[in-house]
Amino acid sequence: MRSSGIQICGKRLQLLGAAALGVFVLVLLLPSQSHATPGSRTCNPIRVFASWGAWDRGCRPVATRTGAIAQRISLSTKRRRRDTTAPETTIGSGPSGSTTATTASFGFSSNEAGSTFACRIDGGSWGPCGSPEDYSGFATGDHQFSVRATDAAGNTDTSPAARSWTVSSPPPPPEETTPPPADTTAPETTIAEGPSGSTTATTASFTFSSSESGSAFACQLDSGSWAPCSSPRAYSGIAVGAHDFSVRATDGAGNTDATPASRSWTVATPPPPASGCTSTVSTVSAAQTALSGASPGAVVCLADGTYGGLSLSSSKAAPGVTLRAASPGQTTIGSVQLTGSGYTISRFVINGGVTIARNVDRTTVDHNRILAGNHYGVFVCTATPPDQCDDTKIVGNIFDGAMEEDQIRANVYHDGDGDGIGLLVEGNEFRGNTERGGHNDVFQSVWVGDHLVFNRNYLHDFGGQGFFVKDQSTAIRGFVANNNLIVDQDRPCEPSTLCTGYQLSPWQIYGPISDGEMRNNTVGWGAGGGGAVLTGTYTNVDFSDNVFDTLSLTNGGGSVPAVGGTNNTYCQSNSWPVPGGTSKDCAPAFLNPAADDYRQANGRGVNWVPSEQHYGP
Repeated sequence: MRSSGIQICGKRLQLLGAAALGVFVLVLLLPSQSHATPGSRTCNPIRVFASWGAWDRGCRPVATRTGAIAQRISLSTKRRRRDTTAPETTIGSGPSGSTTATTASFGFSSNEAGSTFACRIDGGSWGPCGSPEDYSGFATGDHQFSVRATDAAGNTDTSPAARSWTVSSPPPPPEETTPPPADTTAPETTIAEGPSGSTTATTASFTFSSSESGSAFACQLDSGSWAPCSSPRAYSGIAVGAHDFSVRATDGAGNTDATPASRSWTVATPPPPASGCTSTVSTVSAAQTALSGASPGAVVCLADGTYGGLSLSSSKAAPGVTLRAASPGQTTIGSVQLTGSGYTISRFVINGGVTIARNVDRTTVDHNRILAGNHYGVFVCTATPPDQCDDTKIVGNIFDGAMEEDQIRANVYHDGDGDGIGLLVEGNEFRGNTERGGHNDVFQSVWVGDHLVFNRNYLHDFGGQGFFVKDQSTAIRGFVANNNLIVDQDRPCEPSTLCTGYQLSPWQIYGPISDGEMRNNTVGWGAGGGGAVLTGTYTNVDFSDNVFDTLSLTNGGGSVPAVGGTNNTYCQSNSWPVPGGTSKDCAPAFLNPAADDYRQANGRGVNWVPSEQHYGP
């Protein structure tokens, strides 16, 4: 403690300050007394003043007086530092409101470390406790928990923290009810409509129902896989021979009909054309005249021989008229130009191709042999949107050799009569195509259309693109490509430097396409062969029971397509993904590939043999 001096009556007055203790001491010392020997006495008239007393009037030993001052400072310090403030108690957790629980746990704390706690329930006694404090066995009714803290100085919270809650009676247990018996009865499936007996139709449609509403169905054709279906279920491109259709229902409880409904029928070979004709002519001009004046349903036959090209411009009402070779395959004609609707061209050797002009409807090109040359094989609709061609059919033909560009070129096609077919390409044989630098494809669809059906076609011993769909601005709605056989893509490009060391794609489908299916196709096997590609946007497209040598889902069309389906086989994918439900098998068990019999016992891929089909005249 530092001192400072002032002069009083010529003497030095020492001021001793103890500000922190609230004590103020004045000591007036003579110079000689400030150095007095302890135990000596002094009787100078100078007074000593302390805050706890008056003037000190006596003579005291120096040491004694100094010690008394120190003792009084110490006692005052102790009195000034004593803790008299009670802590605050807080409840942090615990029940509130209403509960059916008969147990409770409370967490609590004090704002002063080291505090102890006392707790009580309702009006009970206070007892020591610690956080958390657990209780059990509460009766139904209102309850209150209280807790108070006491700090280390013994100060106790006079306003304990409290938490109130109510224990409610639990609801009565639910009445025991007997669950209804489990449904273990399978539904009965019934076929209402569909072919039976013998027919030459290569299409079939079946309607069916279940004895239980809300049932789901699965269908099977011949020995193929069961697949989800709905009524009616339509098929096209059915091979000549005996067939079986089966359908089974599964109810909402998962019970499946163990005895599926079935319908058997036979597709017979169509008879040769009738020997009689409405009329027979022997010149192109006579044929054109006869057709111009023919009534719907008439058949005009052209006698055996070789003729030039012809043009048919007058439109015919349904069912249209037919120009046919008098003897199938014995009549050769040049190019056929169709600018009128309602014509069938049948059983010819055609050396110049068939061209169907814009807005020409109901054209059928049936069982002809279409020779190679500097022309298209068949050009469907020389148009761009909004022009179109409705209900075109190309069936049973042989496309024999390389064309100027495509063996079939399809621009804008449309289902005008509502039968699900805008363009039908079915049961044709394509051979000998090569890529010559002009995008020479077997089949090429450009622009856009709806209800494209490409079924049961046989592509072999060719080069260039096989089945190629691209360049549509909007989705091809109703896209169906089933049961096609594409093998031995081994013809080199002309010249070979156009595609040295590789082949173009045998099956390249660019989206957008929607509402369709690709099923039971066998593609890319045998000699040579490029990679099949699915690309772009697919909506509601089923891809099932196919057998592809090389198959890839790519984003070349702007996105990788999403396809549904199961039971597919592939060998290679060129590091791209493959559709779901696809298994790898580089040696499928084909029955006799040396004879182009690419059927399999497991039902995947094609279910027909080329040798049993009828192509051309």
